Amino acid sequence: MNMFILPICIISLAISICENLTSGTRLGKQIKFLLSLILLTVIFKPFSDGVSIPDIPEIPDITELEEYSQEFFSQETADMIAENISRKLADELLKNNINTDFIETEINISDSDSISINRVTVGTDNFKQAEKIIKDNLGEETEVLNGYS
Repeated sequence: MNMFILPICIISLAISICENLTSGTRLGKQIKFLLSLILLTVIFKPFSDGVSIPDIPEIPDITELEEYSQEFFSQETADMIAENISRKLADELLKNNINTDFIETEINISDSDSISINRVTVGTDNFKQAEKIIKDNLGEETEVLNGYS
């Protein structure tokens, strides 16, 4: 029991002496902080005997993470752009009194970051008029598919 109490008393005495010698200074606060950490270590040392530290998992190669995160970011960006285009097309069709059940837009983002809209699939009862409006907004080269066929 004495082997646990004696180190605690010595460190507490050191904290007290340092506080009196360097009271109110920045250095005093830093020394008090360090000695307080040492005191906590000494106090908890008896309780930590026999405690094992869990294995730390191996960190994967950072280049793999960069490639994955870039692919993930690119895919999420493409999905978000496609969703926004679909939403705008749905609004445009609704302005022209065409109700849609769904609009799916397929886009391609090139290496130079240019966006091309490859295909739009629309689920509507008035497909011919919807196709005309979509091509007017996106260009004649855009392929428009009937989602109900």
